[in-house]
Amino acid sequence: MLLLYVTEPAGARRWLRRLMALPLVPVARIPAVFNAVVLAAPQIPEAQALHRYMTATWIDQQSLFPPDVWNTYAIVSILLNTWTNRSRAQ
Repeated sequence: MLLLYVTEPAGARRWLRRLMALPLVPVARIPAVFNAVVLAAPQIPEAQALHRYMTATWIDQQSLFPPDVWNTYAIVSILLNTWTNRSRAQ
């Protein structure tokens, strides 16, 4: 159970947060960023299983939900630009 590792091993919490932040990365950079997160993963048994699951379900272009389906980078960029432009106009 991953919840047990959030506070125990060094880096486990940071590793999980990086995985959860993948939707905020540009689509073209997701494989490289995911590989970097995998390389920095803590040495816990569940890490490899989670990496395999994420690759098969979310990361590969042939996966069940490829990155262009769930990525929010473009949406967040548009919202931030709109907010910034409105703030400057005031």
